[in-house]
Amino acid sequence: MKNKTWADTLSTPLGLVFVLAALIAIVELLIMLVVEDILVPAVVTKAAWNYVDAALLTLILVPAMYFLVFQRMQKDSVERKRNLIEIQASENRFRALIDTISDGVIVIDTKGRIQTFNPAATILFGHAQEEVLGKNISMLMPNPYVSTHDSYLQNYLSTGIQKMIGIGRETIGQRKDSSTFPMELAVSELKVDGELLFIGIVRDITMRKRVEAEIIAAKDQAEKANLIKSQFLSRMSHELRTPLNAIMGFSQLIKMDSLSSGDDDALEYVHNIMNAGESLLSLINDVLDFAQLEVGKLRIEPSQTDLLKVAIDSIGAVRLLAEARKIEVRLNNQLLENLGELWVDPVRTKQVVLNLLSNAIKYNKEGGSIDVTLETVNAEFTRLSVIDSGIGIREKDLGVLFLPFSRLHANNQFVEGAGIGLSITKDLVEKMGGCIGVKSVKDEGSTFWIDMPAFTGQAHT
Repeated sequence: MKNKTWADTLSTPLGLVFVLAALIAIVELLIMLVVEDILVPAVVTKAAWNYVDAALLTLILVPAMYFLVFQRMQKDSVERKRNLIEIQASENRFRALIDTISDGVIVIDTKGRIQTFNPAATILFGHAQEEVLGKNISMLMPNPYVSTHDSYLQNYLSTGIQKMIGIGRETIGQRKDSSTFPMELAVSELKVDGELLFIGIVRDITMRKRVEAEIIAAKDQAEKANLIKSQFLSRMSHELRTPLNAIMGFSQLIKMDSLSSGDDDALEYVHNIMNAGESLLSLINDVLDFAQLEVGKLRIEPSQTDLLKVAIDSIGAVRLLAEARKIEVRLNNQLLENLGELWVDPVRTKQVVLNLLSNAIKYNKEGGSIDVTLETVNAEFTRLSVIDSGIGIREKDLGVLFLPFSRLHANNQFVEGAGIGLSITKDLVEKMGGCIGVKSVKDEGSTFWIDMPAFTGQAHT
């Protein structure tokens, strides 16, 4: 590093101060000598010594003032410059952020005058920045929002009640060409240098609204089509029942004649006709129930119901079907203590249990078994479970098991029906205030259970 010379030192602010102080001291000494007439050797007066003291004091005070005052001022000036640079950098970053946001950003003051209008806002509203800065925000709103916005703002400033601040909402914006568009608006407040400002984030939701409208229209159309379909199924089911009941009635008469005449061939034919008729009638009943459930016309009439009696009657109804496949149906009596009554529709509850038992037989193995258990879940619900040793259900199929027309084992030779039995069962259980569930392991069997509301001494609503 190069050594400083006296000239370098004197050129610094401190050196200049010392030079200035020395010059002042010399001038004061000269004045003292002239005034006191001591250019000629003489005795130095008291006044002369005072001038000398003043010169020395100047030499001391001027540098001290530099260090105590001027240096501090210089340091404060440097800090102010640094702060200004940092503030400017922060503003530049904020401006860059605002300018690159894809949503419109609008900042207004407490009078509703626009202070910031980012490029995305210019695209949304069609106004250039210079056209809106300093103008009231209401110029971006159609009626009736124009007349209410300022009152909302003043009401918030005077009461603090938030109707817009901090609350995202959907509203309508107006472009420069007076066209309007739906937008999503989120407003928050901030303070800058003690000034209260409001910043709004605006997003055009025209496309979203269009999609929502299309979805609603499609939903309405689907519901209308579904209603027409359900009405058609209901009417057709009624129309099919009439001739089918006639066929079943005449089959009964032919069966009686065949029994009395001993015509075994005719009796076998009649038996086949009656079996086919019963299967068709069961299918028609399912379709009719499904249609009535869809249009909300299926009546549920709850009353005090003995679930044990329902289970016994249902098991008796399917016993012949089970025996045909050598399937044993057992009722577990170990969990029946303190089993109270239910508040359900007894007819529909028996329909539910029969459907579960029929499925347990259809999807069981030849020579398999079915266990029916009843137990109290809690004070509000009683559970009936149907446990079979059948072919089971894959885990991935459990999610669609209760959907209409879902036939997971359609290729099974014992499976009949349209695949709406479990869907109807689920709807019936839920309409009676219960719930249904299933557990299953492929090739090991399934457990279907229903939890039905217990009778608590008063009618459920």
